[in-house]
Amino acid sequence: MSSIVHSIQSTPVDSPNPSLPSLSEPPTNAKQSWVWLYFSNVKCQVNSQSGSPCKKILMHDQSGSTKSMSDHLWVLHQLINPKTTNLNKTLTLDKYVQHQNPKKSLSAETLKTALIYFICDCDLPMSVSKSTSFQALLELCSPSVLNILVRQKALTSHLLNVYFFHQEKLCALIYGSGKQLAFTTDTWTSPNIKAFMAITGHFINKEFNVVSVLLDLTEIEGNHLGQSLANQFPTTLKQYELEDSIIAITTDNAWVNQ
Repeated sequence: MSSIVHSIQSTPVDSPNPSLPSLSEPPTNAKQSWVWLYFSNVKCQVNSQSGSPCKKILMHDQSGSTKSMSDHLWVLHQLINPKTTNLNKTLTLDKYVQHQNPKKSLSAETLKTALIYFICDCDLPMSVSKSTSFQALLELCSPSVLNILVRQKALTSHLLNVYFFHQEKLCALIYGSGKQLAFTTDTWTSPNIKAFMAITGHFINKEFNVVSVLLDLTEIEGNHLGQSLANQFPTTLKQYELEDSIIAITTDNAWVNQ
């Protein structure tokens, strides 16, 4: 990335101009901020993907606040304060969201993802998106939302994308801790008389904390729960490539598991 910082007046940043202090030697009475490595007179010169400078001019007040500039560098150019990272630690998007909480723009894609999390978190059916009262609530929040509200079929399809995204994150978490797990299983019957079996993995992470993660939740047909476990457990292990990672397996002592 060449020539990050330039002056609006096209003055070289290293030249001794009384109207434009040199960035390499800022005034002693001025507050120094990392964003001045990328801004001069609040005009962004970070090259875009097309190769041309951004040239976004940002407003700043007399307080000297640089928040608008740092937010601009992150949201549009994915640039962060180098003092927040080192060779062994990288600032991830998840951590940035926790600390900065950047504003998300409303689009069909972000709305689909938000609806998926809402439906799963509140244990609602996918058909809630078709509810007239629910659509009225969304329209109250944003009148234009109905123009981008997707149909239930598209929402169901997007659910798989969200699932695979979190499955990859789960694999990265497990693999980063040595892939040595103890497993527990549990079965229960739902109010609509459907039997389910859950397979949970337990391991110790690098911070020596016990972590438990749900690996699979499968509907079981018939009363042969023990046989269903014997059939499903190897499939789940193969899905996560954990066939050689078993420390122990614990099930309840119900007779159907014998």
